[in-house]
Amino acid sequence: MNYFGSVKFYRHLIILVVLILMITPYIFAAFLISSNSSLKEQLEISENKLIYNNISYLDSMSISSVANMSTQYYDQKSIDYIKENLPYQSKYDDLYVERKDFVINESNEKTAYLTFDDGPSPLTLKILDLLDEYNIKATFFVTYKDDDSSISIYKEIVNRGHKIGIHTSSHVYDEIYSSIDAYLDDFYKIFTHIYDITGVKPDIFRFPGGSINPYNVTIHKEIIAEMLRRGFTYYDWNVDSGDGFVDSTKSSIIESVKNRSKNFNKVIVLMHDSDYKQNTYQALPTIIDYLNENNYNIEKLDSTIVPIIFAYKD
Repeated sequence: MNYFGSVKFYRHLIILVVLILMITPYIFAAFLISSNSSLKEQLEISENKLIYNNISYLDSMSISSVANMSTQYYDQKSIDYIKENLPYQSKYDDLYVERKDFVINESNEKTAYLTFDDGPSPLTLKILDLLDEYNIKATFFVTYKDDDSSISIYKEIVNRGHKIGIHTSSHVYDEIYSSIDAYLDDFYKIFTHIYDITGVKPDIFRFPGGSINPYNVTIHKEIIAEMLRRGFTYYDWNVDSGDGFVDSTKSSIIESVKNRSKNFNKVIVLMHDSDYKQNTYQALPTIIDYLNENNYNIEKLDSTIVPIIFAYKD
């Protein structure tokens, strides 16, 4: 008798279907448990990468302080991940500053921040004297110099009530942007230099070339994340005086500031105080007068001020 098509065949088929229906939920449950475990592990890894690449503002801490934190926040896997994948975070345990909350200005008050890069130089002293005449304060993003005159100027910037920030030590783009370690090495040198001379820990900085430039395009996000993690705040600008161009003149600098500031209530003006920027010094009184006449409050930056930063696309 042919088995297929027989009563016995259909009886066995029914039993098989029932068995499949019975065990299917268990197979599916086992699959879900396995998938959930794998997903959880991937999520933990992703969270670790997010946290320790510091895409957002996080509290500043070093490897040693992380090790002392509750495992509720930092387990051994997280610490091991840092050591293995982000070793630069263990450098310079004293390269941290206290992060302050931003103060949001919701008024329509017009504010201008005069900023000077590349000093100190003898021109810096002339600018400081001019600012004293107007009784206004500015911000100086300085480089590393260790001669007696420069050391005196660092002190003058602080003693006269201006804000001192970090620009760079060497200002050699190829070197400082060659890696995250190289950037930290350069930053640490000028950071400790200023602190030793003035007793002030600079908590703001400006990237040479701005936060996004052809030299740091492959690592700028990582550098920014690391500096934010350490508590520092960086400032780009929205008004370029144009004094960085070799053919700039007193008139061109004045016109650049006027034309580029008129559409903003908050302006951060980029200028330079290296010694050969005499045109900048000569243009400065007219720039200050223009800002005053147009109802700008001229102030210095500090880390509570929401920064103007360059946007970038992924």
